[in-house]
Amino acid sequence: MKIITSLFAGLLFFLLTPNILLRLPKNGTKYTVAAVHAAVFTLAIYLLNLLLEPLLHSLNVKEGVDVVYYTTDKCLDEDEDVNGTFMKDLDGKCVPRPNSSTETSATTETTGKM
Repeated sequence: MKIITSLFAGLLFFLLTPNILLRLPKNGTKYTVAAVHAAVFTLAIYLLNLLLEPLLHSLNVKEGVDVVYYTTDKCLDEDEDVNGTFMKDLDGKCVPRPNSSTETSATTETTGKM
């Protein structure tokens, strides 16, 4: 989540609530006023994003979370193999882990272990 952007969005939401900074239109119904303020808020968020993203980038401010992806293209030990897609056979070679129960029983008979 982008913390700085979210804080600015919350501040904008508060400031653009009807009767805080302004009320548009002055004599409108509550639904008309809410719709106009929603449109103003949408425009303000769009402009905030246009201005804030390059500014944060130029200041080397990193927002968000680093995501670590696990790959299944290598053979891992059983406690590391989070997806259960590969296993080591008796020779230590990396082989695909069987998916169905018939393949599992055949592998157990051949190798002596799962």
